[in-house]
Amino acid sequence: MYADLKSQANNVANNKLLLDWSVNSKNYSHEAYNIMVNNLRHYIG
Repeated sequence: MYADLKSQANNVANNKLLLDWSVNSKNYSHEAYNIMVNNLRHYIG
């Protein structure tokens, strides 16, 4: 079960839409967006 959960979390953390800052550029600066994505990876990865 833990391995499945980790695999799903890894898929979320590496999601193309999440990693593409330009999709969210109106809401976040590039630096803030990178920090947010890295925090998500840390918490769910």
